[in-house]
Amino acid sequence: IVSIFLTVSLAHGSATLIKAYKEATKGSAYEALRTLKPFIPSPREKPLYYFTLGLAYKRTGNTEKAIDYLRRAYITAKDRQLRERALFLRADTYYSGGFFYEARSLFRVFINIFPESSLLQEAKTKYAMACLSVGQLADAMEVFRSVGDENIEALIGKAEVFHKTGFYETAQELYQRAIDKDWSYFKAHPERLYYLAENLKLLGKKDRARKLYYFLLDSPMRQWAFLSLALIDLAEGKGHDAVLHLRMALQEPPNRPKVNPWQIRQLYRKVLLAMGRAYILEGDHEKAKRVLLKLREDFFGTPEAEEGLVLLAWIYTEEGRFIDATSFLREVLYGRTHRKEALEQLKTTILKAKDKDPEAFVRVWQMAGGFLYDETFVNELISIGRALSQAGHIDSIRVYQFVLERAETGGKREALKHLAEVFIKTRSVQGLRFVVQKMKQFQVPWQDYLRAKVWLLGLSGNSHGAYKLFKMLKNYKKDDLELLRRIASGAGDYEEFVRLYMKVSKEVKGPPDYRFLAHYAMVRKRPEEAVKYFQLYAKANPEATEPFAMVGVLKNKTVPLTAGQAQDLWSSVSVVLNKENEVLERLKRL
Repeated sequence: IVSIFLTVSLAHGSATLIKAYKEATKGSAYEALRTLKPFIPSPREKPLYYFTLGLAYKRTGNTEKAIDYLRRAYITAKDRQLRERALFLRADTYYSGGFFYEARSLFRVFINIFPESSLLQEAKTKYAMACLSVGQLADAMEVFRSVGDENIEALIGKAEVFHKTGFYETAQELYQRAIDKDWSYFKAHPERLYYLAENLKLLGKKDRARKLYYFLLDSPMRQWAFLSLALIDLAEGKGHDAVLHLRMALQEPPNRPKVNPWQIRQLYRKVLLAMGRAYILEGDHEKAKRVLLKLREDFFGTPEAEEGLVLLAWIYTEEGRFIDATSFLREVLYGRTHRKEALEQLKTTILKAKDKDPEAFVRVWQMAGGFLYDETFVNELISIGRALSQAGHIDSIRVYQFVLERAETGGKREALKHLAEVFIKTRSVQGLRFVVQKMKQFQVPWQDYLRAKVWLLGLSGNSHGAYKLFKMLKNYKKDDLELLRRIASGAGDYEEFVRLYMKVSKEVKGPPDYRFLAHYAMVRKRPEEAVKYFQLYAKANPEATEPFAMVGVLKNKTVPLTAGQAQDLWSSVSVVLNKENEVLERLKRL
């Protein structure tokens, strides 16, 4: 861009100022600064003085001072040509320093104010490149097309737009046209060569990309090249080589020009994240945790830090520290990026906690379970709801209701089956009534529907109807013993009921309740059967006093007892036994 300075008017400048200006335009920036150090400009010389200082500082890499002096030159200049050059050079300084938002804004101002400028084409191209750098891809493509493919920067800019939108093949075609047009341009602009290598890497042409990265090791893009080499190593499973390349990426080259600190921070974020992945690949979880925790501490809230938190959650999940893992995932889920990855890891963490640590599972669900209420996780929610039900957590109802609303027909049937279990455990008549109605609607398997219906009738007080359906059940569960006791009054045949009760008890591997059977025999006026079951009860519970008393009463009582008489007898015996226990306790105290 030296040619743009030769037309600047030198009418208002002493010999010293003109000498410094010519030194700055010819590349002797430090000579120009030394020349101007003792120089005090007159008011008419100030615009050119500021412009010369801005140009010299830009050439030395001092972006801040260059921008400041070029701003002064633009404000104080009355010469239109000098104002034009000062504004363009200031925008270009922002652009070369990596301040793309500022560069984009100033280039747009330049295009609007100086539409007849000889620098208009270059300003448009760099405006488009700045748009590209800040993600304004549509604006960038529009300008590149207006400039035309004869301009190599516009051609490469179009390639980068296609690269960033994922059309790597199209981008490569445009890059190849640019290479055929002027390969020396890529050698003179390392950042363009870097993007070409990135496109080759994403196309799977890693060997060609690797050669270009090695070529960039002697350029200002050295650190980025080492990072990309490390990413290739990671993709190939070479964790050790990746770590070596990443350590080199953290070393600042001595010849690196001053750039936007944001770019350096972005580089370090990516390096730390890649290093965490490399240590995980090597199996060194402790080093991975240290690196990823540093990434979280130094760059909190950035996309790389949030991705690092997902990796940390994976490590802590593998170590069985499910609550710590969930804490990291909550930070990501309340953040802006990587929510999908965090949700997948949260699902894994909750399912592993369910299988390995039930107590931690409930805590983890309370911390972040609400994030899994999504159609994507319907199948997992069914097993999670079952585990919550086993843990006695009320959220199991909410989980199954969500599945019932969002799942396909098969999922709805599964949810209804487990929801019925929850309402059976909680003895909810209203809940069972809802479930039975839905089961009929979605044609749930007959045995599942039948069991829910039996419980609904039993809890509603319809013992006769419940017992009639109970006999049709084929698969029993432990709770069914309690239901059978509850609906015993609905049984017509005493022997049939006892056989059914013993069958259910055996199938669910639960010891028979001989006390219940004894009292049931008394109610059904079977004193001999009652004696038998009281004796079995006494044998199973040697410390119990009730069976001995009742056996004595029943053996001396030949007339069958009614339920009321049996209850009166037991009340009398209980009073005696309570008094006996009081006497024994008093003797012990004495």
